[in-house]
Amino acid sequence: METTVISGDKTSMKALLSDLKQLTKFGLSLSVVFSSVAGYLIAADVVNYSIQMYSIKLLKKIQMLL
Repeated sequence: METTVISGDKTSMKALLSDLKQLTKFGLSLSVVFSSVAGYLIAADVVNYSIQMYSIKLLKKIQMLL
């Protein structure tokens, strides 16, 4: 029986986010979200810009973390 030893070093936040980015296929997910928002903007008669500005600010914060 094999045992796994976990080192006492703390995993850095940058490494953790990098691993999460790879596991969730962040680039593909972002392109799907972007294309759906673009399709909504093309097809919508009335657009609520306050929600979109909040979404853009949120995406910028996420990009800064990565």
